[in-house]
Amino acid sequence: SNMQNAKITHFLTVLGVLLYLLATRSLPFGYGAAIRTKTGILAQCERILKRQWIVQGEIEHDNHLKELIDNLLSPNPRTRFTANQVLTHIWITGVVNTNVVP
Repeated sequence: SNMQNAKITHFLTVLGVLLYLLATRSLPFGYGAAIRTKTGILAQCERILKRQWIVQGEIEHDNHLKELIDNLLSPNPRTRFTANQVLTHIWITGVVNTNVVP
C-alpha cells in the first residue's frame, strides 16, 4: 500500500542519518545553534534538498559507504535506495551485486 511504502521510504532516510551518525559522530546537515533560527532552519532545508551533507570521518575514506548514505539521504523518494538495494549494496554485503532489482 502507499502508506506502507511511505513508512519504508521514511525508515530508509532515517537509516541514512543513523549510518552517517555512526560513521561521523555528528548529523549530516548540521545541528546546534546554527539551526535554531528561522534562517538556520531554512538553510538546513536547502542543504537537504540539494543533498549537501558534510563528507567527513569514515565516509571520507569509504566510497561505498558514501554512496550508500548519499542514496539513503536522497530527498526524492523515487530515487532513494529501496530496501532491496540497501540489503544488496556492496558496503553491506562486501560483494558487488550486478543482479539488483530496484
